[in-house]
Amino acid sequence: MSRVLALVMLLASAAPAGADKLKWNGLFDAAVGVSIPVGDSNYNRFADPTFKLSLRGGAEIWLTNRFAVAPELALDFIPVKTDDGTFRPSGVGIDTSFFRFRVLAGARLLWNFGIGAAFVRFGIGLDYITGSERASILGLNINLNLSSTAFTLEPGVGVQFHFLKYGIAGGTLGFPVAFHNFNKNDAANNSAFTAVDLDILAFAGARI
Repeated sequence: MSRVLALVMLLASAAPAGADKLKWNGLFDAAVGVSIPVGDSNYNRFADPTFKLSLRGGAEIWLTNRFAVAPELALDFIPVKTDDGTFRPSGVGIDTSFFRFRVLAGARLLWNFGIGAAFVRFGIGLDYITGSERASILGLNINLNLSSTAFTLEPGVGVQFHFLKYGIAGGTLGFPVAFHNFNKNDAANNSAFTAVDLDILAFAGARI
């Protein structure tokens, strides 16, 4: 009985020491950069490279001094720049206005190298495109409203560096993929496309 009691006391005294190794910080990042279409031919005929803003929040959970997992939620805001060669050929113009919104839930796996950390990240969620195409032909105004909500996933890699007490800055490469379908043809006879992009972003944030 005394041996069992001694073992219980030993485990109890060791638990806090083990728990001290598990550290976590709140994660807040704002990223800006460019989103470059690299998907199928229909998507490349629809979109050109454009600006992207991404807001990310979550937590960094350091399992050891070297490795961490960081669950995160990302909100992406992307004003779509449609392909001028597709919608404005030979001076014939179609006025296009589209916006894209993406929400992703995922995680980063981080490796600490001292002044910062390298990481891989992965997220899944929804990608929403909405907009319209307008043209005037022989005095007749034609307006076509289009929208699509698609499943999306995004693998990526990145690196981050510490500055001051809580500051973080770095960069990411992302490869979001979404499977869109307007369910009707647009002015360029596009209906469905696989949207694959190369996102090159710089970010700054805090770990609190």
